[in-house]
Amino acid sequence: PSSGPDAGRLVLMPQWPEFWAKEKRDKIDPYIDSIYGFYMDEPVWNKVSKEDFWIFTEELKRSYPTKKIFVIEAAPPIRNQTIPADYYKDVTDIGFDYYFTLEKANNEEGWVEYLDLTQKFAPYAAGKNYWLVPDGYGPPGWETRWADAYERYTGLSMTIPNAVGMVGFLYNLPNELKEGNVSLY
Repeated sequence: PSSGPDAGRLVLMPQWPEFWAKEKRDKIDPYIDSIYGFYMDEPVWNKVSKEDFWIFTEELKRSYPTKKIFVIEAAPPIRNQTIPADYYKDVTDIGFDYYFTLEKANNEEGWVEYLDLTQKFAPYAAGKNYWLVPDGYGPPGWETRWADAYERYTGLSMTIPNAVGMVGFLYNLPNELKEGNVSLY
């Protein structure tokens, strides 16, 4: 909503149960055997209330109990410690993104901050599959930056008992947006 008490927040629509039933029937159930899990991007950063997040994740868990619920959170709520302790209670897989670490890490400042955020995020990741997100990459030269990050993040993953892998994010810079140049997860 653009005004009122929920201005700037993502909120569940009042008619969400009907919308969800149709989406499940038409867009999820026909493909459920091919779906590993459900991904949500930066819910706290996008101002999704704990209540709305719980309603939806509980519905996912009830509807698809064998499927993963995967969240990547943004760094600012972790840095500012504004995430309720139990926010991710139904999440099975979790991580956080922190873009441009390597660019900041030329003097190690970015990497030191990333390690600090990793420590602050640890309580949220406890008991969940933890995915490291090595930066965000855009053209040109993302392949070299990814290769450089891979070594550093692989070493870090060895110190996190519940780390299961890495998820890379490729994006387009505004001047790179053109037909045929799409963002990938």
